[in-house]
Amino acid sequence: MDESSTPHLLFHVVGEPVPGAISTDALKDRLEAEIGAHGGVRVSFDDAHPSIRRATPVLKSLGLTATVFAASAHVGETEHSLDAAGLRGLDPLWTVGSHAHRHERMGWRQYGEDEAAWKARLARGAAASKESLESMLGRPVEAFAYPFGEAPASAREAAREAGFGSAYTVDGSMAWDGDAMGRPRIDGAGGAEPDEATPGISVIVPACDRVEVLAEVVRRLVGQSYPRYEVIVVDDGSEADLAAALQPERLVAAARADERGWDGPAAVRIVRLPGSDGRFRAGQARQFGASLARYEVLAFLDADVAVDQDFLWHLAWVHARDRRAVLLGYLSGYNLQDLGWRHEVADVARADRITGDVVPVIPDRSREPVLAGCLDNVALLDDPWTLAYTGNLSLRRDLLNEVGGFATEFAGWGFEDVDLGFRLWKAGGRFVFSRFALGYHLADPVPVPLSNPFRDPSPNRETFAGVEANLATLAKRHAGEAGIEGFCASVRADIGEICSAPYTVGVRIEGPGGFSTQRILDRVAYAHRVGAKEFYLLGRGAADREDLGEVVDAARGLQVVLEAEAGSVGVEAAERLDGWGIELREG
Repeated sequence: MDESSTPHLLFHVVGEPVPGAISTDALKDRLEAEIGAHGGVRVSFDDAHPSIRRATPVLKSLGLTATVFAASAHVGETEHSLDAAGLRGLDPLWTVGSHAHRHERMGWRQYGEDEAAWKARLARGAAASKESLESMLGRPVEAFAYPFGEAPASAREAAREAGFGSAYTVDGSMAWDGDAMGRPRIDGAGGAEPDEATPGISVIVPACDRVEVLAEVVRRLVGQSYPRYEVIVVDDGSEADLAAALQPERLVAAARADERGWDGPAAVRIVRLPGSDGRFRAGQARQFGASLARYEVLAFLDADVAVDQDFLWHLAWVHARDRRAVLLGYLSGYNLQDLGWRHEVADVARADRITGDVVPVIPDRSREPVLAGCLDNVALLDDPWTLAYTGNLSLRRDLLNEVGGFATEFAGWGFEDVDLGFRLWKAGGRFVFSRFALGYHLADPVPVPLSNPFRDPSPNRETFAGVEANLATLAKRHAGEAGIEGFCASVRADIGEICSAPYTVGVRIEGPGGFSTQRILDRVAYAHRVGAKEFYLLGRGAADREDLGEVVDAARGLQVVLEAEAGSVGVEAAERLDGWGIELREG
């Protein structure tokens, strides 16, 4: 089969009612069409979802083989990926390849990484995935597929150094430059072509003062490369004159004078929320903005979330293809207080582009563990609505109207977004998570009153009075719904733990969420926030982690304890732990 001319189709999920899945009948029709048109077809499946076994009879009937690409850290650690026995037990027509170790965007630098550290991390991950898969399968693993289809030069080099013979990206065509580390694939379940490639988008930003941060957010929005959009800033009780401070006409004129020749938005409107008093009525402000929107797609961004010039193209791609999509964007630096890592306005403002390779990403730690368990395919979750943060969320206006818009009962911080997300889920909204819809959560240059009580450095029950009231509102609005009852119980448990100042906080490092350094650092930050005294590391292989020094540095002031089975830590490793000040407790 001529690899340069034979199409290579990529799939993910077979026979499940989720976005991006394909039925067995549609799979057979698509493969037969490609064989008829090109004389052959190559096939692969990313993520190793258990449903791919349904493709086996189809492939056999057509005399085809296929490759399944598995993220090694997820194998056996989530119900959404085949375990080692499942991979070994696949029909011989299947070949197993690597989908990296932790299914991370290889085009993103992590916050604090320079170019050398970024490349070193990619190299370690590629090598670890090959070694792990070969160990569990007992045979060589020769092929690699880049998570999310992106293959920058650093990722290609990592795959090459790890010893893979071929590596695959995703492209809209089969154009290939001949590099074995950049073989193209086409999304086989991409869906129908959209009726309109550039749906109009209304960007709605609720705001209250914080002018310096808001100005950078609006400047970035005015400079979008997308051709059909508007920006609506809804003033929720600012003391400052936002129109005078932002000067939107000047920003639009500057965008239109840019050498890149973009038109800028159709309008930048600054409107006052009726009855606004500065008491944080974000849901009401978003709904008011939606009522004024001229376009069919509504993009909600918080007043401290800055986006790159191509941001709206990523939204349009999703909403042009699925009218019931609820798109959840990424929020880099959402937990701004964690370990002092934050996106400063000045750092973002001086960057021409704010993409993950240019401005390093601070992990969206509140969502990363859940995303790791489903490899970002949130439609597979029973409760994707818990991830519906309206700081970066978009949907079509008719879908928002169908569920009644944002509720007006919530006052102050919390849960108007969960309430909306739950109603959208019940109405059949199709949840999609995208790391390409990337927003940077900016820190205020000067301290401002905290709207989010979970960021209070000295919390008590009084701190969470408003949160408790909104939880009660949420529970009342959805009385009898087990999912909402469980969510409320979990939040109340978190509040109780935060207010009780636990002596010990721990993290189990096994599992797809636990393998990440950032997940461990998230728990370190939590330990600091609740005033714990000890920080426990639990799980196999903890003593051999290369990031223990980083953890100890972040945990300064806490006693770090590594709990391990008796005799499982060698003398050399024990000495290394002692040198770092880590107490080893065996039992």
